[in-house]
Amino acid sequence: MRYDDYFRPFSFWIADLEQEVARHTRALPRFCGVTAQGWPYCPGVGRLAAFLRVPGGLVWWGERKGRAYWMWQPLKPGE
Repeated sequence: MRYDDYFRPFSFWIADLEQEVARHTRALPRFCGVTAQGWPYCPGVGRLAAFLRVPGGLVWWGERKGRAYWMWQPLKPGE
């Protein structure tokens, strides 16, 4: 991910984030939505404990049955 990614809409780089999740988990990624502040919860998986910091926010994920369920948490620049 590049610094310029702060300025691209989320929908333009969702595929890049899925590749990052797949690389870190070696599981098939599945996008579950956008989360607000706090510790994200994904139905069927529970609390998502693993995270990766990327430009513009955090990617949280949890693995279950060979899939990596992940959510996006946007952050303001500087957070």
